[in-house]
Amino acid sequence: IPTLSIAGVIVYITRQTVDIFLNLAILFWICANSFWMYIEFFTTGEHKLWASIPFTLGFIFVGIYYYKILISKVSADK
Repeated sequence: IPTLSIAGVIVYITRQTVDIFLNLAILFWICANSFWMYIEFFTTGEHKLWASIPFTLGFIFVGIYYYKILISKVSADK
């Protein structure tokens, strides 16, 4: 819970910058790992595939980040 809280604070701090997408990816990956570990330790493990949703969202946010960086570099070169 402290890790999720700090990740949320970092997302809030970087909300006005392009870095928010990387921080959102990290937040979703922490959520996915937390869910995965909870399922592995405290249940029979049949719901652990649900952790793939936040993992995928994290990868999407990384893609958005690099897309925005690429667009800003292309527009700066013009």
